[in-house]
Order: sequence, then C-alpha cells, then structure tokens
Amino acid sequence: MAKTENWTTRELTAAVDAYFMLRSMRTMNVKRIPKKPTLDALLAGPLSGRSKSSIERRLSNISYVMMSMGEEIVDGYKPLSNVGAKVKAQIECLIRQRLFGFQGEPANHEAQEFERRVLQLRRREVRIDRPAGTKRPQKIVRSIYGFLRSAEVKAYVLQEANGRCEVCASPAPFIDGDGMPYLEVHHVKPLAEGGSDRVGNAIAVCPNCHRRAHFSGDKAEFATLIYSKLPRLTAE
Repeated sequence: MAKTENWTTRELTAAVDAYFMLRSMRTMNVKRIPKKPTLDALLAGPLSGRSKSSIERRLSNISYVMMSMGEEIVDGYKPLSNVGAKVKAQIECLIRQRLFGFQGEPANHEAQEFERRVLQLRRREVRIDRPAGTKRPQKIVRSIYGFLRSAEVKAYVLQEANGRCEVCASPAPFIDGDGMPYLEVHHVKPLAEGGSDRVGNAIAVCPNCHRRAHFSGDKAEFATLIYSKLPRLTAE
C-alpha cells in the first residue's frame, strides 16, 4: 500500500535527483527522454513506498519550483503549485544545491525552522527594528556545512526592499506560495569567506542579480556598484 504521510528528505532528494537526470538529457538534445524507465526505477528503489501518481505529482511540483526560480523545466511535467510552504522550501534548497553548490542550504529541520521564523516575522503588522545580527555566524557541521543565520536580518532586509530588487530596482518576479514578493537575500561578502550575517552585509535581490553577484566575470565591480547604491552597507 502506498504511503500517505509526509515525504522524507531522502524521498525528496531522490525525486530531485531523478528530475535533474531527466533535465540533463533534455539539454543534451536526447530525442526521447526516458520518463517511464526513470519512474520505474524510482518505484523499484528509493520511492518504492509511493504510488506512480504521487511521484508524478511530486515531479510536477519540482517543475513548479524550478519555474519559480527561472530555471528550465522538464517537458511533460507541467508545473503543479499544490505544494506546501515547508516542502517547497526543501525542494528549493535541494535544487540550489545542484545548481549552485555552496549557495544551497541543507534541506533539514534547521533550514525549515529558519524559513518559518522569517515568514512569521514578515507577516507581523509591526515593523522590524534594525537587528544587530551576528558578526561571526556559528558554523554547524553535517555531511556539508552551513551557517546559523538570523531570521530577523533576512526578514528586515526583505521588509526594507519592499518587493523590489535593491540593485536593479525591478519588482519581485512573482508572488511566492506564502503570498510574499519573491526576492533572495545575498551576503555581499559571502558567509563562507568570513562575511557577517548583518544588515550591513545583506541585500534583497532578484534571482538575476543574485546570480550575477556570484557568477559574473565582473562580480568585483558589481559588488562595488552594490555598495555605492546602498548606504546601509559596510564593506567587510
């Protein structure tokens, strides 16, 4: 009998891995993407407790999250938005780990609780006072490492952006599943390079500017531009 309880991180990871395998074949111009063999392998392996229809719905959920991130999706899995906020956050973390490596946050309890706290702060009617943040965020060790971040700092930065990218001034590209304008928070000096998790080192940006900040050939000049546009920032 197929499971009805919430998907585990292991199951979501298997689904995202399968999705990216199909996506890679699409980019290689494979004439016939092997969706059925992939589905059969999932049913016989890591998702043996799930039904075929539930797996297909989950893959369509992944398409929805991929589309919301501006990424190409797999043909045949029409974006399906009926995914809860916590699962959506997990899927997005897993996607980021595959797309950007170091930018992804581990899809675990701490990450879920962090995003829940950010959302709680953003939904309050009372404005957030500028938080002190943490100069040197505590490292936490798992199979990969991440940083314990301040939910107040992220919520405050998103609040101040008011739905517009703080670099290019474009409006948020869409409204997310929680009814909030979708922007991403970028640390101008990355945490992995000793940057602080403070308001003076964090900005709210659209996905395009976020990628430029990390991957462009002129990212040093782009960082200089960012500092010049936002007086609250302090070069670290």
